[in-house]
Amino acid sequence: MSKPIQKEKALILRRKGLSVGDIAAKLKVSKSTASTWCSSIKLTTKQREILKNNMIKAGYAGRQKGADANRKKKEIQILEAKEQASKSIKNYQKETS
Repeated sequence: MSKPIQKEKALILRRKGLSVGDIAAKLKVSKSTASTWCSSIKLTTKQREILKNNMIKAGYAGRQKGADANRKKKEIQILEAKEQASKSIKNYQKETS
């Protein structure tokens, strides 16, 4: 696809209220290119609000993903500690018998 056609598609997508990142991904161009192409487009208040809400949701999803990863890591650490404690107790019992 030629750059002028991509640029026109970018402008159409931006007028529909898509984010620069979404436009870049759809057209397989860099975010800076998409941003430059779309810089003349002014979003409506409603479109800006939708993009802001999407950004907040994405941030929440990222925080949730991180929390889940940390929770899983902690569970593994606890299981490893229990296994180590169990081995230590068995060794101690052997030594004291």
